[in-house]
Amino acid sequence: MFKKLVCLSIVILLIGCSSSQQKLPEETPEKVVERFFKLLGEGGASSLAEARKMVSDKYYLPSEENFKKWVGQYPASTKIKNLQSKIVKDKRDEKIAQVTLEYTVPSYFGGTYTAKSSVNLILDNKSNSWKVDFTAETLPEEAYKKEGGG
Repeated sequence: MFKKLVCLSIVILLIGCSSSQQKLPEETPEKVVERFFKLLGEGGASSLAEARKMVSDKYYLPSEENFKKWVGQYPASTKIKNLQSKIVKDKRDEKIAQVTLEYTVPSYFGGTYTAKSSVNLILDNKSNSWKVDFTAETLPEEAYKKEGGG
């Protein structure tokens, strides 16, 4: 009887420990970013509606009209290259994926312009999927100061 009780306790302990850690989504943050920018490049109502579904609504979700305005000038010829990604916890102890990418866009002066940027993704616990932090709510204030030069 004692052995059964010990075995049952171990099983309950293992189940409790394994269920407390949520599994990460199957679709990696890099793939989410690639798909998001691909949809923006395609343009069109259905692609932009699909891209908007990939945006986190945790802090702010732009209306369909505003989203279309803001991304409407996105050049379809933009090339995106994922450089690295890492998963960190923000100041609220929530999982954030930071994806650093390099993008190349046509230049108004001829040729192309290449720059580096980062996109944060928020883990949506309800759907267990990565969502784009479209309004940069998860970027620390220091990032703005650093980029803004002040």
